[in-house]
Amino acid sequence: KCAASTNRTLRLPSEASCSLGWSSPWSKSNWRCESSFPGIGAVEHSGFDSGPLLIATREDGGAVALTNNGNTPAEDYVEVVMPAGWQRVRLAQTDPFGGALSPDGRWAVTGSFSEPGARLWSLPDGQLRQTLDHVGIVLGAAFTEDGATLWLWGDKAVQRIRTDTWTPISPPIARLFPAFAVSPGGKFAASISGNDVILHRAADLTELARLPAFVGSAGSARLAFSGNSNRLALHTARGTVVVWNLPALDEELRAQNMETIGEK
Repeated sequence: KCAASTNRTLRLPSEASCSLGWSSPWSKSNWRCESSFPGIGAVEHSGFDSGPLLIATREDGGAVALTNNGNTPAEDYVEVVMPAGWQRVRLAQTDPFGGALSPDGRWAVTGSFSEPGARLWSLPDGQLRQTLDHVGIVLGAAFTEDGATLWLWGDKAVQRIRTDTWTPISPPIARLFPAFAVSPGGKFAASISGNDVILHRAADLTELARLPAFVGSAGSARLAFSGNSNRLALHTARGTVVVWNLPALDEELRAQNMETIGEK
C-alpha cells in the first residue's frame, strides 16, 4: 500500500512508455501511455484500489504484474497486464506481495505477506495450477533467464524449484532473506544479511564476499544485477542506492594477492 504520491515508469516495446501513478492509499491509480511522439498520450483509470505495486515484469517487456489490496481478502488480487493489447488477467491472491513472470509467458507466481508458500498460475487463462511449498512467506520470486529454475525467498528461507516438475532442486537454506537477486546467466546471487550484502555463487549459494552497505540498516531493500553481471545495485528503504563494480572488486583482491570472486 502506498502512503505517498508516487510514479513508476515502465519501458516497453515499440518505443512506448507507461506510467503508474497514485496519490494516497485510498485513491484510484491511473495509467498513462505515450508513444515516442508527444501529445497523443491518454489517461485511463486502471481500476486498482490501494497500490498498485509493481511486483514483476517479463524480460521482453510484454507483461507486468501489479498488486491490488482491497478492503477485504476477496478484493485482493494480482493483475497481469499485457500492454500490447491491454489484455488483463486477474489472479486471486490474498495479501499479495511478491511474484514472478516466466520468460516464455506461460506462468505467473504470486506470494502473500500473510500466508506461507506461493501460487502457480498458467497464462493467459489465469488458472491456478498448484501451490508451491515454501518455508514461511514468499517476499520475492524470480525465474532464471532460461525459465528452467524458479527462485523463492522470504522471511525464513530461499530455495530453487525446477519448472519442469515444480519440485525443489535442493533443501531450502534457512535464513531471513529480505532481498535476493540472481545475475543474468545464473553465475552469481546476492542477498542481504543485517547491514551486509552477500555475494554468492548461485549454484550452491556459497558465500563469495560480504559487501558492507555503509548506509545503515538496509530495511525493505531491493537488489539487482546489471545485464552483463558486472554491477550489483542495492536500493534501500531510505532511498539510498549503492552500486558495486564486481570486476573492480576482483582487481582489488588480486592486487592484494587474495582469492578473487571468480576463483572461489
